[in-house]
Amino acid sequence: MRFVRAAIVGVLALGPLAACGGSSTQDTTLLSFGCPLVIPDEQMLYPVPGSTAIPDGVNSIVIAGPVAFLTLQPTTGTAIVTTTPTAVPNPIPSPHSTPRTSPTGAFAVPALAAGTTYTVTAQAPSAGPQSPGNCPPPPPQLLGSFTTQ
Repeated sequence: MRFVRAAIVGVLALGPLAACGGSSTQDTTLLSFGCPLVIPDEQMLYPVPGSTAIPDGVNSIVIAGPVAFLTLQPTTGTAIVTTTPTAVPNPIPSPHSTPRTSPTGAFAVPALAAGTTYTVTAQAPSAGPQSPGNCPPPPPQLLGSFTTQ
C-alpha cells in the first residue's frame, strides 16, 4: 500500500514536467527563470520619508540607487511622473537621510501643491541588454511619502 501511494505521488509530480516536453513555450518558460534577480535598494534622501512642512517649491527629489523615473502620487489629484535627472543640490537640503548606496541622483519636480501628502515610488532601470528579452521590468519601489507646507 505504501509503495502504491509513493508511485501515485511520483506520477502526479512528474506529469506536469512531461507535458512541457517538445512544446514551443518551453524555451520561454525556461528563459523566464533566467531573469536577473533585482533586489531594490533605492532610497529617498530628500525629502526624508515621513517628513512634513517640505516647501512646495522643493524643485528636486534626491535619491540613492539606480532609478529610471519617479512617480509622486498626491493624496488627491493626478500623479506626477518625473524622468528628468538633475544635478544633486549641494548641499542637499535638510533634513536629509544618509545614503546607503550610490550613485546618488536627483529628479526635477514642478511646483507641488501646498498642504499635500505625496507618495513617492521609483522605477529601477531595466536589467539591460544582456538579460533575456522576456524578462519583466523590476516592480516599482515605494520610497516613502512627505507632506508639503
